[in-house]
Amino acid sequence: RVDGPDGGLRAVLFGASSHNTTLGGKNLNINGDYAGYAQALVESRNEGAQAMFMIGCAGDSNPYPRGTVELAQSHGAELGEEVCRLLETELRPVGGPLRVLLERVALPLRTLDDREELEAISKRGPTYLRYVANQALEMLDRGESLPTQYEAPFAVWQFGEDLTLVGLSGETVVDSVPMIEKALGHRNLWIAGYCNDLYGYLPSAKVLEEGGYETRGLYSGGVGYFTPRALEIAVEAVKRMAAETGRDMAD
Repeated sequence: RVDGPDGGLRAVLFGASSHNTTLGGKNLNINGDYAGYAQALVESRNEGAQAMFMIGCAGDSNPYPRGTVELAQSHGAELGEEVCRLLETELRPVGGPLRVLLERVALPLRTLDDREELEAISKRGPTYLRYVANQALEMLDRGESLPTQYEAPFAVWQFGEDLTLVGLSGETVVDSVPMIEKALGHRNLWIAGYCNDLYGYLPSAKVLEEGGYETRGLYSGGVGYFTPRALEIAVEAVKRMAAETGRDMAD
């Protein structure tokens, strides 16, 4: 919560780790989904305050149940009520100094030099994998080399000794959270996804082994499928950045 000089509530920042997709593709109306309804509820209970939502590592997490406006309203009300409850509890202040790092990290992509494999994916592979295969084949037809990495931005905001905010890029999966907690310690830590760049899903080795939609690769800004090491390399970079900004890694 952000209070003004008079002690009154000026703004609220809250988050949840679930796709903001209670409503599916058949909904053609502009709608903020559960996050928007939660914001509206918080603002209705706190006149003059602005409510802001920041999504967590929701790449492989959907609202449940889903499919109707009524369900979006229900999920939003549940989240908004919890935010309002917490606003009335005793909260710890977050101080400075603020130290921030933003770096681009080279995440490895699979080697896609087997044209037969790409053609097989393009013709018979799961629909969600075909986009990258088709893009790669078009590049090869033009005589272009396929990329071996994607440079993705990652950020760490260190608020004194009170809070570390980690901004992950891409559609980060749930596995990102325990991996970063193990690397940085779980105390005074806030992890956000979808920050600074949205190039596709950033899957863990486990997700890649299991298969599924989150393994589809880059759908914006490049061509390729991530290797099982990509998320680990991102976490290693975040750990180094957190140390540079002054986070106490003791758990």
